[in-house]
Amino acid sequence: MSVHLTATGRLQVIERIMEARFKIVAVEEIRSRDLARRAAKARGAAGRGGLAVRERERLIDASDSQLCAELAELC
Repeated sequence: MSVHLTATGRLQVIERIMEARFKIVAVEEIRSRDLARRAAKARGAAGRGGLAVRERERLIDASDSQLCAELAELC
């Protein structure tokens, strides 16, 4: 199945995927009561930001079909 998104459509799909993925991460962190884990994550906050940048770059390079499939998994 071939999917073709407009440039605007691609940006919208990427934004929805990023929002969903990183909201999930935030919710998991809020639910976590493990202070040691939180402390380790705080020390690696730059890593979390780097993860978002790498994920966004990966999504930008993904095909339209891959983007639609990933969005479907999140919905």
